[in-house]
Amino acid sequence: VTTTPLQALSLWNGAFALRTADAFAARLEREAPGDAGKQVERAWVLAFARPPTPAERDAAVRLVRSAGLPALGRALFNANEFL
Repeated sequence: VTTTPLQALSLWNGAFALRTADAFAARLEREAPGDAGKQVERAWVLAFARPPTPAERDAAVRLVRSAGLPALGRALFNANEFL
């Protein structure tokens, strides 16, 4: 399964993707306020209908702590598993 470069850029930088990532982040913050680990676990269930592996969870928590929840949403929306 692949995506085209234009598709990936649109999903990463497009206005719709940015708004959706912000809304996704707001939902995660409402459902697991202040707990990056629980936010990541909830994000995986919502996006992929499965929990994250330990490696995925650790990497995603680091991303959330360094770049915020919207960045996690953008990353998940660009994953081939999501598409």
